[in-house]
Amino acid sequence: MDEADRLEVCFEVALPDALRERVTDRLDAALRAANCGWITGAETFVEVQYSGIWCKLYVGVTRLETAVRALRHELQALEVGPGTWIVQYEPEEAWYEVWVDDANPPTWGW
Repeated sequence: MDEADRLEVCFEVALPDALRERVTDRLDAALRAANCGWITGAETFVEVQYSGIWCKLYVGVTRLETAVRALRHELQALEVGPGTWIVQYEPEEAWYEVWVDDANPPTWGW
């Protein structure tokens, strides 16, 4: 897998460890069930990062569009709240966002 095959799920809230593990496990299971990827890691930051990010999950993907759909579906089912989005930095600076709550998009805006 090369760098183009990586997504990040970003949260504008600091997920408590137990919730982050639950979300990580559910997303990993959904990706594996769809045979399109897996979670490669997760972290919660001590201080807020750029664009208001407190927590990230790192995702390896083998089928991009299928992975984005699987992540969106599972995140909505988990009801993780507003300010949750999916980012792909490569290729060509493509961005995939997830609006869990359309009335409350990420605070930094699009």
